Amino acid sequence: MYDLHLHSTFSDGRFDVEKIVSEIDENSFSGMSLTDHDTVDGLNLAKDYCNKKDIDFIPGIEFGITYKKKEIHILGYFIDYNNKEISELIDKLKKDRKIRIKKIINRLKDLNLDVSFDELQKYAKKDIVSRSHIARLLVEKSYVNNIKEAFDIYLGQDGLAYIEKNNYNIEKVINIIKSAGGVSVLAHPGTIKDDEIVKEIINLGIDGIEIINSKHSLEDIVKYNDLCDNYKLIATAGSDCHGKVIDSKLLIGNYYLNYKNVEKIKKLHSIRLNK
Repeated sequence: MYDLHLHSTFSDGRFDVEKIVSEIDENSFSGMSLTDHDTVDGLNLAKDYCNKKDIDFIPGIEFGITYKKKEIHILGYFIDYNNKEISELIDKLKKDRKIRIKKIINRLKDLNLDVSFDELQKYAKKDIVSRSHIARLLVEKSYVNNIKEAFDIYLGQDGLAYIEKNNYNIEKVINIIKSAGGVSVLAHPGTIKDDEIVKEIINLGIDGIEIINSKHSLEDIVKYNDLCDNYKLIATAGSDCHGKVIDSKLLIGNYYLNYKNVEKIKKLHSIRLNK
């Protein structure tokens, strides 16, 4: 069993890499992928910890962009994270992320919420700042009761302080992942709430769809599994665990992929390396 969607303190997760690998080991998983948002900074550390535990490690990342006013997340597996185009894309998205967060903070101030960008640094242990960090700050200051409420009222797509992500070309993101030897997967398509957009992304050349995710209902899983079959795509799975930043409980160990589909990812990666 593999969990191919995990976030650490290198982005907006609450657990550090060692804790994540320990949880994977305790759940007797064969492998995992660390897929932090717009950063590869934790991958070497995760690889080292996995090697010590004899866990099969798949390097990953999760890119977030806006497409047709919808927030889209693209997972990249087995990327060469020293690749120049990957590095340039990460740098671009990190800069855009900080600009977006500052705009959200300003909008919250307009709503008479006393928050500042500097205050986020207590949660953002690395150089990635996110809405999850803002949500934790809003809870701490008693503007909301919990993380979910922070997103429902202020930070989600229908929230009072929502700002769109950048409009970086989605096809270019997919192609950069592929050119770096990676495999591109559309994360939790059910959150897009528009299957026509999902099909458009498929036609732009995505390699796979994450069908099993903590954000998906059983109906979503069945629907996107059928979509994978129809379009001959790789079906993937992952908990999308952020520790307790977003989830009300620890999700590691409850959402996983069998090795048959992991082999498909590895085979496609191997083909791209040998081109």
